[in-house]
Amino acid sequence: MQDRQLGPLQENDSNDCPYAAGDLVPDSGIYELCHQDKPADTLVFIRGAVFSECVCCGSKARYRLLRAAPYLMEDPDFRGPRVM
Repeated sequence: MQDRQLGPLQENDSNDCPYAAGDLVPDSGIYELCHQDKPADTLVFIRGAVFSECVCCGSKARYRLLRAAPYLMEDPDFRGPRVM
């Protein structure tokens, strides 16, 4: 059985928020919502979802990955039985 761990916690750099509202989420995990004029929020996104607009910042919302965290249903050990 393979050991599963959370990815490393990323350094806190508020200038590095590469993902915008409307972008596809590249990796499941914990993301920081970098607001324009208020403290950051922490959110969980699943790979393939779309980063949402912020109620305060709208489409100007930016996100950065704080910690990769595999989604349980992406893990082969937790998928349902195969139908043949």
